[in-house]
Amino acid sequence: MKRHLADLGFTNVYNECEDFYARLSAHDFPEHDVLLTNPPYSSDHLQKIIRHVTASGKPWLLLVPNFVYVKEYYRSATRRVASVRTQPATATAWCNC
Repeated sequence: MKRHLADLGFTNVYNECEDFYARLSAHDFPEHDVLLTNPPYSSDHLQKIIRHVTASGKPWLLLVPNFVYVKEYYRSATRRVASVRTQPATATAWCNC
């Protein structure tokens, strides 16, 4: 992921295998300009990450399934954000699976 983003011009990328929520709880989050992630769809991960990104005041991009956009937790959290763009499922996307 770091190499791909560097090829696109993003040379300062933090991508480490660590517990995102532990870092968040400890207020030990790395400095960043934008958060880009594909969170797990199970349990309450989506609600937690959406709550974090909408409160952070920083740009973010989450790769989530379409069903998220109609959920009350998403609509409620993004209502407070100045600009949220939802990309339709028919869009072409790069995936490093």
